[in-house]
Amino acid sequence: MEWLKSHSDAHPHREVVFCFAGNVIGSLNHRLYACQPGTFLLFDVGERHGQGYAPGSNGVHLWIFFVQKRIIARLVTITNGRVSSFKRELLVDNPGLSNLLSQEWGKLKDSTLDEDLKRQRLVSIFSLVFIELIESDLEEDDKLAGDPATPDRRQRNIIRLIEEHIRNTSGSGLNIEKLARISGYSKFHFLRLFKQKTGYKVHDYINLSRVSRITEMEAQGARQKEIAAALGFSCSSAYSHWRQKQLKR
Repeated sequence: MEWLKSHSDAHPHREVVFCFAGNVIGSLNHRLYACQPGTFLLFDVGERHGQGYAPGSNGVHLWIFFVQKRIIARLVTITNGRVSSFKRELLVDNPGLSNLLSQEWGKLKDSTLDEDLKRQRLVSIFSLVFIELIESDLEEDDKLAGDPATPDRRQRNIIRLIEEHIRNTSGSGLNIEKLARISGYSKFHFLRLFKQKTGYKVHDYINLSRVSRITEMEAQGARQKEIAAALGFSCSSAYSHWRQKQLKR
C-alpha cells in the first residue's frame, strides 16, 4: 500500500491483465488482490490501479489494452518488479469484437446477476478474445516469414492508433508515459518513433488536437468551464493559462 501511494494511475481506456505464472499482488481502486495463476483483473476507464510492479514481484502476465475499438495484447515477464522482456505483442483490428466486449462489460457492471454468474459470463466473452489472439498470432508468424517489412508496418499501425487515441480524447488524461505504455516502447523510443512517423512531437500533437476540440466546442456554444473539463484540465484557470501560452506561439 505504501508503494501504491506513488505508483498508481488511471487511464481513459480499458485494460485487462491475465496472470499466467507467479504470485503478484495487484490493485484496483486502492484495494489489493492476489494475482495467482488463473486470475484476471479488469480495469475500467478511470479506475486506479498499480502502475508497474512492486519490488519482489515475479511472474508472466498478459496485458490487453482496448484502445479506439482495437485490441493490443502484450505478454510480459516480470522479474523482481521489473518488466524484463516482451515475449509477444499483437495488434488486433476487430471493431465488432471490441464493441461486443465493451457492451458486455458495461452490462455486467450494472447487472444484478450473482457474482459467480458474472465471472462465468466474463470468461466466456474473453474466450472469444483469446481465439482472436491465437488467430492473429498465427497470421503474424506467416507475415514475418514472408515479409521482412512486417515489423515496420506494425510500428506504423501502433503510432496511427496512438494518433487516433489522442485525437478522440483531445489529450484528456494522457501523458507521454501513458502513451508509451500503450505503444509498448520505452518513453524515449516512443518519442523518437512518434516524431519519425508523424512529423510532430507528442506534446505538439496533443495541443493541436486540443485546439481542434476547442474550436468545435466553442462553435457549439460551450462555456470555458465545460471546455476545460472536456480537455482534462483540473480547473478553468489551468485551462486559461494553457490557452494563453498557445496564443503566444
